[in-house]
Amino acid sequence: RISDLLVIRSPGNQFNDPNSSDVKLTLSSKDGISITMCVHRQILVAHSRFFAMKLSDRWSKQQLPPSSSPYIVEISDCDDVEVYIETLMLMYCRDLRKKMMRHDVSRVLGILKVSAAIGFDAGVLSCLEYLEAAPWSEDEEYRIASLLSELHLENVGATEVLRRVSVEASNGNNGSNGGSNDEVLLNLLHIVLEGKDEKARRDMKTLVSKMLRENSSGNDLRKESLYLACDGCLHK
Repeated sequence: RISDLLVIRSPGNQFNDPNSSDVKLTLSSKDGISITMCVHRQILVAHSRFFAMKLSDRWSKQQLPPSSSPYIVEISDCDDVEVYIETLMLMYCRDLRKKMMRHDVSRVLGILKVSAAIGFDAGVLSCLEYLEAAPWSEDEEYRIASLLSELHLENVGATEVLRRVSVEASNGNNGSNGGSNDEVLLNLLHIVLEGKDEKARRDMKTLVSKMLRENSSGNDLRKESLYLACDGCLHK
């Protein structure tokens, strides 16, 4: 699968093109996978704050003569090399939305995590737009809420996705998924308590308040969970 990604390119796409590239990027995973590909400094710097910082100063100081080998960059301990490669490929893509539609929710969540880590804002926004419109399973709903809570993306467009999470969790309160709804709501609560963007926090407060009211007559939400969430925020 990884080798296929590196070989297949649409006409005009320069990803992994050894003839035009000026950077050799090696990705290594925790389980021992190591892949080297040919990429372009200009594209990486234009799309990723991480690569802009990594390449800009060092490039000007260590840039090699035109006849020399490409600059070498190594990224170690990748969680998923395949997802990292697909995220980099999106930087070369003219229509991110169209490209994203080929993936499922699980893969988009992986791309979202990598995009957020390397400061690839266009990738983050494309993932959020996909998640806002795509159908979810109950398990995927929990994973979405958990990841958004972890990444704190409410100031870059995640509010609408979180709004949908809260609505679907509320709609499921009368079913048999109380434990899952409890966890989803607590993830949203953490976003409200820890969020830095005031407008996003206000929007999320409204959603969480609605969910708390709808949970008030049932046993889905444990008081101990609410206490621990608030207490943990106060002691940070």
